[in-house]
Amino acid sequence: MPIKRFTKDFLYQVCNEYNITLLRQYEDNELGAQKFIDFICIKCNKNTSKRFEFILKYNPTCHDCSCLEKGNKAKNTMLLKYGVKNISQLDEIKNKKKETTLKNYGVEHNSQCQEIKDKKIKTCLKNNGVEHPQQSKETRNKSKKTCLLNFGVEHPTQNQELMEKVLKNCYKPKIFIFPSENKIKCQGYEPFALEELIKNTDENDIITGCKNVPIIWYNDDTCKKHRHYVDIFIPSQNKCIEVKSTWTIQNKSGNIFEKQNAAKDLGYKYEIWVYDNKGNKVDLIE
Repeated sequence: MPIKRFTKDFLYQVCNEYNITLLRQYEDNELGAQKFIDFICIKCNKNTSKRFEFILKYNPTCHDCSCLEKGNKAKNTMLLKYGVKNISQLDEIKNKKKETTLKNYGVEHNSQCQEIKDKKIKTCLKNNGVEHPQQSKETRNKSKKTCLLNFGVEHPTQNQELMEKVLKNCYKPKIFIFPSENKIKCQGYEPFALEELIKNTDENDIITGCKNVPIIWYNDDTCKKHRHYVDIFIPSQNKCIEVKSTWTIQNKSGNIFEKQNAAKDLGYKYEIWVYDNKGNKVDLIE
């Protein structure tokens, strides 16, 4: 008769070795290589379950932590071998994909192919009754629900940290250096306003960045709620400063005055500083 390896004593030995906390007690007659063991993940402390043999073969972690660990290991291997985290970042692979798509569809990327575009629209119409997923009310509500669950807001750009990332990736940032040599990232015509402010305002009283400025919500002309991130805030004066170009003001784009009114309703002073492309302040709207 073969000796049974996956016994209660062996399980407790493994638990001691890997510092595993079991969620219940086990007896020899209910243990085996393919039997599931209930325990607490050693990485995230969540309750989980895994086959006895897999606890030995892999780490005693939950599914999510195991996948994360595998992903990180794969990235490190790719970095070591090829200098990139993902194989799709290799120029050789990129060129090969383009060649294959050119050969099959006559374009470099499948999204440029009209046949594929039409197929996507047809599939979406069949499944959702609309040409694009975001045109579906059900899809939009699901996106809002997921975003609320993950970030506490209905839209990613209403979250401070995510908005910082969006701004960082969407626009080429400019570096502004204060007299103290403290450096901050800014955009557009903001450096013109900062240059003016440091002449008569303590730099510690000049607040910028999505995480630091006041929380201001406003409704657009369709009554949809949005988060506004003002460019500059001066705490000692309770004053918000929004920096705009002459073009933006003339075209009244971006719900400029709706944002200003929302800030004023919250008790803030709110000034819109308008500059031309030479850095001349041509207007100040209070």
